[in-house]
Amino acid sequence: MQKIFVTAVGAISCAGSGADEYWNGINNSAGLDPAQLDLPLDFPQRIDNKAARRMDRFSRLTLSASKQVLDEEWLEREGMDRTRIGTVFTTGYGPVVSNLALSQQIVSGGVDAVSPTVFASTLYNSGIGHTCMNLKLQGASTVLMGSNAVAYAADLLQSGKADAVLCGGVEEYCPELFNAFKLHHHVTEDEHYLCRPLDENRSGTRLTEGAAALLLEPESVTRSSPERILCEVAGCASLAGASRPDQKLEGFVGSAAIRQVMELALANAALGPDDMDGILMAAGGRPAADRAEAEAIRELFGERSASIPAASIKGAVGETLGASFSMNTVAGALAIAKGCMPLTAGCVTPDPSLELGIVHQQPRPGRYRSILVNGYDVNGGLHCVVLSRFTEVSP
Repeated sequence: MQKIFVTAVGAISCAGSGADEYWNGINNSAGLDPAQLDLPLDFPQRIDNKAARRMDRFSRLTLSASKQVLDEEWLEREGMDRTRIGTVFTTGYGPVVSNLALSQQIVSGGVDAVSPTVFASTLYNSGIGHTCMNLKLQGASTVLMGSNAVAYAADLLQSGKADAVLCGGVEEYCPELFNAFKLHHHVTEDEHYLCRPLDENRSGTRLTEGAAALLLEPESVTRSSPERILCEVAGCASLAGASRPDQKLEGFVGSAAIRQVMELALANAALGPDDMDGILMAAGGRPAADRAEAEAIRELFGERSASIPAASIKGAVGETLGASFSMNTVAGALAIAKGCMPLTAGCVTPDPSLELGIVHQQPRPGRYRSILVNGYDVNGGLHCVVLSRFTEVSP
């Protein structure tokens, strides 16, 4: 089997846009003041005005994050065969704003009043479609509802169906959707923090929006340019429908499934818990969900759970639903490349009952050979990827 590498990353979030700004933003110990959170986000698009007019915001988010990873100059310089570059993105709700707009047009004026542009934007693959057209990518392409874009992309590369895969996740701001989450008491009302993952005073998550993108390539392609490698995708795992919220949407019922998906990812990487140097948690500040993930880590890592660096980025970026696992993976790739575990923004006093080595107040530099990255989605799926430091490519 070929090794699979992450060679470029990008992100659009309330913590910043672009790899460097994103990394600095998630390592801001103060986090983001909720009063300064302005949704929808204002982000650099780098899209031709004529092309942008044919896109809804969901598509512009997808393409803008993608262009942080791939652009015409890079494609021409590397001489990549665009028929062999795949695209895989995940989303929780897709272009929900366009779908609501379509419904309103039908209700107010009937089907004859429907805008063709709005109708075309309601398709869940509209964002990835515009990305492929704009960058002239013609490889295998798909959109996943929830799920694990990194694992799917790695499978495409291992099977020889692509020479490179642009993968990631995207979720746009929709007032109606976010208000629905609030009605179920799923969102924190904390006035001082975006959210407070793993803090003893955490009171829920806060929904935001964003997009993240990664470029995955096999060792056969990267052998001639190893300097581009950020990290290796050593192993992946997902469990569909493995979790379910309780009636108050507080979090997962138990930790067994979370532990299982981590074990599967480690087995896929042919590594064990003792080989891990850090954990990027899915924790978003929901009391029960944070406890369940912490319990799963304690069960898997035993005595090491109190000392292995564990962190969550959601105090800086919020809960981005279908984009959150990709955002976490981008943070993990940067952590490996920079030799530094990001801090848990919003966590001032770590919850002692979690019994974890929570990174807070400041990032933690170190030699991170391998880290676990956890995630979950709105469909009840659990995901995990093992990222490892690049050592050498086989001749």
